[in-house]
Amino acid sequence: MSENCQGQDDNLALSKTNPFLEPSIAGVLALINTIPVFGTIINVPLAAGMVAWQNRNLNKFILIVEQKFDSLDKSKLDKKFLNSAECIDIFVQAVEAAMKTSSEERCNALANALLAASVTPTSLYIGKQMLIRVLAQMSDEEMQVLRILYKEEMHFSENQGQPGQKAIPVVPVAEIAAKLKWEYVDVLVACQGLLQLGLAHDPMVGNFNRLTDFTISDEPASFRIKQLGWRTIEYALGAY
Repeated sequence: MSENCQGQDDNLALSKTNPFLEPSIAGVLALINTIPVFGTIINVPLAAGMVAWQNRNLNKFILIVEQKFDSLDKSKLDKKFLNSAECIDIFVQAVEAAMKTSSEERCNALANALLAASVTPTSLYIGKQMLIRVLAQMSDEEMQVLRILYKEEMHFSENQGQPGQKAIPVVPVAEIAAKLKWEYVDVLVACQGLLQLGLAHDPMVGNFNRLTDFTISDEPASFRIKQLGWRTIEYALGAY
């Protein structure tokens, strides 16, 4: 039997059991079952509308989250958050995003974001749902570029005031391309994606030389990480 046929049969069987269960809700309940910190086990089938590739993605995500929570110092868990409606909202968003991607990088980042949201002191910070939304839209390439911008910002902070230090911690597109061994235009596309997500900015925007006569200036494009990009690295894309 082909995988597609098997998936259809599985979905048919599930629909007879629970025809009204939304895929995202079913996914959240399945995820909660694997995390002992929630205390209760909820026995539910996967959703009837979940196709085979969504099921694979979800199972992979559940395994990643389970491993992270298993190795967690349970004393750091924010029980108030874990028993809140906000927690369910965030888990729903994360599951919806995880079901739609086969990227291990993105699944790992989403799992890190859930972990950061569940432990103190990061559970007390605002922007948890915003972080999930951002990760759901990021590509692996944008994540790689954002890490480079973050490292430049860290280097700038550690060496501020030293001879030869840049005035501001920007990274030219050509420098990013050299580090990643990418084509210049590919880096530029990734940087434009970071701009749209509010994770980075081009410090030269508004500079007269960049806007004259609506032509491409000789001024090299360069980018700097923004606060939302910093938080994305700290709580999702770093070694959490």
